Amino acid sequence: MKREKHFLAQVLDGKFRVINNISRATAQTLVDKYKLSQYIYIKSINDFLCLFICSSSGWVGVASNKTIECIKNLKFFDLPLGYANELIKNDILIPIEIDEFDIIKNNYLNYVQERQMMWNHFVFCPTLECNCRCIYCYENPLEKRDGKATLGQLYGYCKFVEDHAHKHPDHMITCELFGGEPLMKENRNLIEKYFDWLKSRKLSTAITTNGMDIMEYIDILLTKKRHIYLVNVTIDGPETIHNKRRPSLNNNNAFQIIENAVDTLKYLRIPVSVSINLDAENVDYLTEVII
Repeated sequence: MKREKHFLAQVLDGKFRVINNISRATAQTLVDKYKLSQYIYIKSINDFLCLFICSSSGWVGVASNKTIECIKNLKFFDLPLGYANELIKNDILIPIEIDEFDIIKNNYLNYVQERQMMWNHFVFCPTLECNCRCIYCYENPLEKRDGKATLGQLYGYCKFVEDHAHKHPDHMITCELFGGEPLMKENRNLIEKYFDWLKSRKLSTAITTNGMDIMEYIDILLTKKRHIYLVNVTIDGPETIHNKRRPSLNNNNAFQIIENAVDTLKYLRIPVSVSINLDAENVDYLTEVII
């Protein structure tokens, strides 16, 4: 009888060859010494496959339903050789004596320490205003303020970064545009000056944007793309869900505008990533965004 093929890998290309299963002795050792991570999310894709996420390690893969059941029930002897190391390496299986929260806490503290020592990230907010009205936005109270930056404030930011670079020549420096919404049309003059400065100092930037006005800046992003290491856009689900959670100020179809912007960035080979803010309202739509 032909054995069912199991999938547990980022790429579904037979990463593990089904030659021999994990022996019962090895399987029992795994059960005795390891436990399943409490930070696992499993979402059915169809009748055969599931999306498999370990949020503590950031690992994302696809697994057959049979494989998922084997892992959930710790029936490792039903899995091909090679799975054990993959599960352990990606923190899906954790040593029983380890407190998983301590691992996450230590990883975070190490990350912060490393960034403080060698990597400095400077954020510039051209404005606190925004052309979306996201239902969960924590910045809403800032709308009442006069939140537009001046050229003088931009130059002050640039000088601060340059002074830091001079004092700490061994540090890696990255910049970011944030907001509010940094790529609103009225910020164009400020953004042009910002990119001119990046070019003069051979620096690069990330841009965190809702994506609504990306096409108004596509000429700048294209000509200065060597100074952009990432454009991050948020899409909270399929069209109806996204537009409900992140409506535009002018009641435009935000989803279609952002989808077109992301497709354009990809076509122009400008680095782009898509984030999603998950909660009980949209978690069931996760696979429609990333699959």
